[in-house]
Amino acid sequence: MNSDTAEEKSKSNEPPTAGALGLVNVLYKDPNAAATAVKESYDYWTGKLTESSFALSLAVIGANWAVFGSVDRVLNNIWSELSIATVVVSLAIGLVGAWKLGGMLRQRAIYAEADRERWNREFEENSGKETPWPFTSTIDKLAVSLRWTRTFLPVLGGVFFLLALFFPPGRGSPNQSISGKLHESAIIQQASPPQ
Repeated sequence: MNSDTAEEKSKSNEPPTAGALGLVNVLYKDPNAAATAVKESYDYWTGKLTESSFALSLAVIGANWAVFGSVDRVLNNIWSELSIATVVVSLAIGLVGAWKLGGMLRQRAIYAEADRERWNREFEENSGKETPWPFTSTIDKLAVSLRWTRTFLPVLGGVFFLLALFFPPGRGSPNQSISGKLHESAIIQQASPPQ
């Protein structure tokens, strides 16, 4: 660290630059490292998303089946139905999102390889700045949305499971699901003698 430069900066009431303090403020050391980051992210999102989404959601689905044990009992509890539906929706969003994100990251890898001079120029323009490069703002926003979905929809499914566990519906209860009421009326109709 060059203390003379830092002292001169402090005397002039200007903050010292990162370079004057001996700091390097670069996320990627060169364009190749940035391109590698895009490729690694592509591999991660396309390879790991199914595994992590599935593992998070399986616990909620398994807990519902372990506690309620039958389709009839699940269908007679709105909270259990919402619990399972929430994690299934989470899995569906995660899979579609992974497909979309994987495609977008693949396009960035192709973009990087198509014109290395442009990629180098963009690297220099974005080096040391807070930008989404080498990704795009759309990729960043989609990744944030997917992280939110993969985290909070299974958690919401778990909350619905706890409600199903601690607030079981009685006959005609507001906690009984519509499909449960329909299923119950179908059973009653089957059991009643024809007129």
